[in-house]
Amino acid sequence: ALPIPAAPPAKTSSARFTGATRKALQKADAAAARALAPGGAGATLETVETIPGIDSWPTQSRPNVTPDGASPLVTGMCLGAVHVMGKGVGEGMQVSVATTDFPNLALLVTAWVRKGLGNFPFSSIQINHNYAAARHVDGNNIGPSYIISLGDHTGGKLAVDDTYVEDKSEEAEAEAEAAAA
Repeated sequence: ALPIPAAPPAKTSSARFTGATRKALQKADAAAARALAPGGAGATLETVETIPGIDSWPTQSRPNVTPDGASPLVTGMCLGAVHVMGKGVGEGMQVSVATTDFPNLALLVTAWVRKGLGNFPFSSIQINHNYAAARHVDGNNIGPSYIISLGDHTGGKLAVDDTYVEDKSEEAEAEAEAAAA
């Protein structure tokens, strides 16, 4: 079993998660803390599958994954490191607000992923809930991605393509040699 680090101390709560969504995520965070506590159920599929039981989900603006003409807001959240841009939020890599506000939930999901994937490197986990994404390429991913779907589904499918194509042109090789020198 992999060691699970202690949750970081609570920080000032974010205005991002409010009302019913904050209460639902606080409830999920408390359930995660119980699962991770000594004698708790641990990071199992059953404990992670309770996450979809959250009755009020946060939304994210993700125009790259929404079908044409649809609202760019989707239900879900990112746990771990995120790349942020914009006035008032800073720029660069930061710990996601969901991770800061609900650390036990982040620890539970992270422990479950590590348990199942071993040494697969990752810096964030995107949890999507109840929406059909448009076919898209995740532009900010670095390295391989791992995707798993939990819960009951009707219709639709998951399409996974490897879009990486190595440029073997003479020009690209010359640029690579110049960069290595």
